[in-house]
Amino acid sequence: MSEPKSTLITDIPEEELEKRGWKVSVNGKPIINVSRVTISNPRFGEFNYGMTRGKYDGWSFHEIGGGGSVIIPYVHINDSIFVGLIKQERHNQGGKVWNVPRGFLEPGETHFQAGLREADEEMVGVMLKNIQLTVLPGAPMNPNSAFFETPAPNEGVQVFALKIPPGLLRPRISTHGKESYGFANQILKPAPHSVRADMALAKKILDCEFVSWQSATAVGDMFTVAAVARLLAHLGGHHK
Repeated sequence: MSEPKSTLITDIPEEELEKRGWKVSVNGKPIINVSRVTISNPRFGEFNYGMTRGKYDGWSFHEIGGGGSVIIPYVHINDSIFVGLIKQERHNQGGKVWNVPRGFLEPGETHFQAGLREADEEMVGVMLKNIQLTVLPGAPMNPNSAFFETPAPNEGVQVFALKIPPGLLRPRISTHGKESYGFANQILKPAPHSVRADMALAKKILDCEFVSWQSATAVGDMFTVAAVARLLAHLGGHHK
């Protein structure tokens, strides 16, 4: 495996090995004298365990671009802001959850390019023929600075807004118990075996619903809550 190029993790000095707080196992077998562990994937990034900058043993993850792109679809209806959430299978959260579209950067992609691709893939080509993204002001986000590395300029998770024309939406029976909207033309159910249908199936996209921004902040997904805050700050004023 090649030597890590960007991680902040270094080797644990030999004299510190016995004082390690973390335990390392491979295939269920404990490894005693561990100075550094690296697990990498060229499409996602690199996981490292070793000596941190704080001079204790720990781990960190350096994702491609320092983090991916988050897209927050929104619409103004009756002077209120509604946020588009997708229902998706996320095993680490226990199953089916609601969140805003998001994803990793592909190798060589910019955050903006990744945002365009994720919007098309996760909302199944919903934006007519042209997806218009607006980058929301603010520094790129670090999901958890204790474990995720974002040391270089512009590294981190970037948030983009996607304004939806109200004419594309219709009232629907809400799964969130309040006023909500869905796409009028069932865009999340494209023709069987189409490229977008296959992509939605692969990503386990199950539904899409536009709910009040207040309801969106109540979901368990951190990126959704942060994206709503960025959107409200960008739009300014008071919102119902």
